[in-house]
Formats: sequence, C-alpha cells, structure tokens
Amino acid sequence: LSMMGLFAGLALGAVFTIGAELTDDRVYSERVLKKLAGVEVIAEVPALNTADEEREQRKSIVIAVLSSGVIFFLIAVGSAITFLRG
Repeated sequence: LSMMGLFAGLALGAVFTIGAELTDDRVYSERVLKKLAGVEVIAEVPALNTADEEREQRKSIVIAVLSSGVIFFLIAVGSAITFLRG
C-alpha cells in the first residue's frame, strides 16, 4: 500500500511539474527572444535585486535545505523502524 502511495505521489508530482512547464510562457533566453521577435537583441537589462530581496532569497534557500534534511531524516527513521519491527 505504501508503494502505491509513493508511485502515486511521484506521478502526480511529475504531472504538475510538466503542466507548470508547458503553461509557462515567459522568455528566459536571448535565443528564444530572437526566434519570437525576428530581430537582433541590442541590449540586455540585468536583474537588480535589493538587499531585502537577496536576504529573502537566502532565507528561502536555507529553509528549503533544512526542510529537505528533516524530510530525509524522517524517511530514514521511518524505514529503520519498519525494518527493525519486522
């Protein structure tokens, strides 16, 4: 039963990821912009982040790494308990 849940979760994650990628209409590269517009790009505006935005970005990365660590730890503990209980 837990393997079914694992595969169902992976499948749903893949479906949502593919759906998000297919519906994203933003232009991220100069090559794609040239193809869409049909003209040469003469200038590029760099991304300018404020100090607050950079702090928030670092905070988000730390939270993501810590939460991933906690999840992996809980999976390992759950697997060990299941293995040891037989």
